[in-house]
Amino acid sequence: MNRKWGRVTLIFALIVLMFTTISVLVFKNNNTNLEIGATLSTTYSKELGLDPIEVLQASISDLGIKKYRVPIYWSEIERVNNVYDYTEMDKIMEIARANDLKLTLVIGQKVPRWPECFIPDWAEKMQEQERDYEIMEFIEATVNRYRDSENVERWQIENESFFPFGKCLQLNPGLIQNEINLVRAMDDKPIQLTVSGEQSLWVWRALPADVLGVSLYRKVYDKNFGEIIFPYTALMYNIQRRVANIFVDKVIISELQAEPWGVGSYIYPITNNLDKAYAEFTLENLAENLVFAKRTGADEVYLWGIEWWYFLKVNNDARLWDGAELLLSREL
Repeated sequence: MNRKWGRVTLIFALIVLMFTTISVLVFKNNNTNLEIGATLSTTYSKELGLDPIEVLQASISDLGIKKYRVPIYWSEIERVNNVYDYTEMDKIMEIARANDLKLTLVIGQKVPRWPECFIPDWAEKMQEQERDYEIMEFIEATVNRYRDSENVERWQIENESFFPFGKCLQLNPGLIQNEINLVRAMDDKPIQLTVSGEQSLWVWRALPADVLGVSLYRKVYDKNFGEIIFPYTALMYNIQRRVANIFVDKVIISELQAEPWGVGSYIYPITNNLDKAYAEFTLENLAENLVFAKRTGADEVYLWGIEWWYFLKVNNDARLWDGAELLLSREL
């Protein structure tokens, strides 16, 4: 009996030692300084009644942000087949050049913001094979236009391409690999792929990428289950990051929740009750999420929601915008 309990005690002690060692290894090199950027969505800005160029310029001057992830929306650029209008994107590139910004340009048909897939009406009517040909042409035209810019730091191919979220058909893995191959053939800048940080095993999506971007959400809303608070600890993100880092050059947080889940047309109209919307995500929540992000060990983080902050600001509630200015001044 004593021998049996001795084994149990030894096993328990080894388990405790293992988790203690992991914790020490994971957290001993936590980043005290984050490189903080933001996603800028032109379509989301307009949904909020904002000028995306104004949002960009204000976030540079007020918040001091120098790195942006910018989706290039196929449905906006090529409204008519083979007629490309890059006017707005060219303005963003001019601002990037004037302010020495670093950009991650997101290309493909599934890119950030609801409804996730942005396919022109004329392409929606095509068979899959024809549509695949057209998206490849769009990607080629876009990369060709901006590949020589010193402000383009990397290309992101699609967004959470295998995560079943949004009004999208399941993307063909073969198409995604073809998109990656095309961009690699045209430019030697790093390729970024993204995954859901909460609902996927990161390492499987890391294999074709140079940079892996993951989302980090603490509180979301589901129409069937209501509010969901993810129970994951920073340690869990940190371990996944370290495993994925074996296969990619860098793992970043490409989407750090910085607004209430579901603002805009997805869950509820944003103009219904701004006080209620702010209560769903406060300045304190933002500060907590930044601390949590540090504890994951990531050194590059992109905020998700600066358009929302600016919308509140122009509607006489600058708590998030002004508070973020103070928070980011300590980090940048």
